[in-house]
Parts: sequence; structure tokens; C-alpha cells
Amino acid sequence: MFNDPEEYESLTGESWEDTFKYPGWKKCITVEPPESFESFKIMEQFVDEIDDNNLQKRLVNVLSNRKPFANFKNVIENSAFREHWFTFKQMKLEELVWGNLSYQLNTGNE
Repeated sequence: MFNDPEEYESLTGESWEDTFKYPGWKKCITVEPPESFESFKIMEQFVDEIDDNNLQKRLVNVLSNRKPFANFKNVIENSAFREHWFTFKQMKLEELVWGNLSYQLNTGNE
């Protein structure tokens, strides 16, 4: 509900922005979730790092077929690389956020 302003507004009848934006802020930086192509790229980068050839081949196959996000999750959830995936994904998401913030601050697009 907090990730979807429209859903929040329909359920509460209140404006998401009025509820969660501090009125005293002169500047606000919004960080959007990654686009699906960015998330897909993170999964591809992770596959390149795996040192288990069988799992790597399985994941390459998953990414080449239908429903890559759901199937990738299913394979990773049942592997020894589950925690490594979460750590890797977190690091890549933080890099995206820092890159976005750096760009916004350097260009004045806040």
C-alpha cells in the first residue's frame, strides 16, 4: 500500500503526497524502483558470478524463457546461493540509488 500512491489514496481517501511528504521540506528527491530491464540486468550479472556450472546453466535457461523473474526466484530460493543473491541484489540496488542521487544532485534535477 505504501509503495503504490494510487492504492493508498483509494483505500484511505487521503493524498499519499500530503500524508508522507513533510511540508517543511524545500527539496525532495524521489527514488523510483528499478525498471524491469534494470532488474533483469542485475540477475544476468549475478549469473555471471556464480561458480556452480550446473546452477549457472539453469539460470541462463530460466532467463531465456518465459516468466524469467518468477522462475529465477524459484531456482534461487532452493539453492545454496540464496543468501549470496540477496547480498548481491542489495549491493546492486544501492549502486543504482547512489548513481541516481549523484546524478540528481550534480544536475540539479531534484
